[in-house]
Amino acid sequence: MQQVFKIIEELRNLSGNAQLEHLSKHKSNDLLKEILIYTYDCNKVYKLNEAKLLKGFEKYDRQLRMADIVSYQEVDLSCWLKFKSSLDWLSKAKGVKECEIDELIKTFYDVYDRKQLDVLFKGVLLKDLRINMGISSFQKVWSDFCVVPTVMLAKKFEGKKPENPVYSRKYDGLRAFYLNGKFYSRTAKELNSEPLKHVLDALKDFPQDKVLDGEMIYFNPEFKEDFQKTVALVSKEQYQSGCEYIYYVIFDMLDKEEFLNKKITKSFKNTYSDLLNCFDTNRQFTEYGLLGTVYNEIKIVAQFEEESYNFISDNCDKYKWEGLMIRDLDKPYECKRTSNLQKIKKMQDAEFELVGFEKGTGKFENTLGSLIIKLETGETVNVGSGFMDKDREYIWNNQDEILKSGKLVKVQFFENTVDKHGNNSLRFPVFKCFRDKNGEES
Repeated sequence: MQQVFKIIEELRNLSGNAQLEHLSKHKSNDLLKEILIYTYDCNKVYKLNEAKLLKGFEKYDRQLRMADIVSYQEVDLSCWLKFKSSLDWLSKAKGVKECEIDELIKTFYDVYDRKQLDVLFKGVLLKDLRINMGISSFQKVWSDFCVVPTVMLAKKFEGKKPENPVYSRKYDGLRAFYLNGKFYSRTAKELNSEPLKHVLDALKDFPQDKVLDGEMIYFNPEFKEDFQKTVALVSKEQYQSGCEYIYYVIFDMLDKEEFLNKKITKSFKNTYSDLLNCFDTNRQFTEYGLLGTVYNEIKIVAQFEEESYNFISDNCDKYKWEGLMIRDLDKPYECKRTSNLQKIKKMQDAEFELVGFEKGTGKFENTLGSLIIKLETGETVNVGSGFMDKDREYIWNNQDEILKSGKLVKVQFFENTVDKHGNNSLRFPVFKCFRDKNGEES
């Protein structure tokens, strides 16, 4: 730890290339790298009020000065490990009370060297070590520093199929990729492990040099997918009733290093074949568009070639699937939105600005009747279906908070239309979820 403090102090007195050269000399210092990650990784958010935090520091400074305590032990590795555990808790907490901030400071502040602890506490918690460097600079030293993996996203089908297409069912789940024994969302936010422990247990022997890409989906006992139930259960901190109906539906399996470097070389034909072989897949098609594996919790999306298009399209209508996906067999996975993956939707969805709320009537009196959203053309549309009763109550009681947060509303609808007055509107709009500005469903 003392070497890390010395390096940070030296970096504060350098700039530009001299900083990079100095940091490069300590490239092998894993502890330094870890502390920098906990400070600058944008996915590690500690939800602390800066003013209250600094107030807490001042409070304990005064107490210690009055006690006339002269010496403290140096900050050591055990202190960092204990502090890191607190950081992990803060990163997952929904909010932090002032008394919890006090307790956090007290745990360390009357034991360890205050100058060193200021670097660790104030620097890491406030995400600024005052070295005037950022993630792009650190990546010049460590190529994998806070690299944010990016999944492949589909473009809307506009009439032109790939040269060698395969078709699969389009699912309405929560995107999740599996990396290093953990699940992450589309925007690379780590998902809670407890609600998914049955899936994680099934993957405990999965090769660590591979990555899986797919979706978490809640299927009821009749195997009907439920997006809202999926999001509600996955967001919980503990495993509870209903989690056993969450399945991991896999699209693809990739080489980890290629995925992180965003340069996949194998064609989809080859990666999909690797996926089937890895899970010793039962390739018999079911009415749900899935292939079974030796693990009940894990399914693989069935792919159908051109001659089977009518078959899967008929199933799409018969079983009321949301739509179809088209993938180019000959092209590799791309870590971006690409025409090599396209979606044909019976229903479509989009995100809209939330502008207001309308009170319900009848059964929904004194609760939410509908959300009011704004179209790109400026007109407003009411979205009154797709809510559970508890959703209506929560939204109605937290209108100001939801509106101020700037959340977008994800809506599924049949088509764009016009109302009886000739204004632009949506046909059969259904609420799916709120989406934060960073893309996370909530």
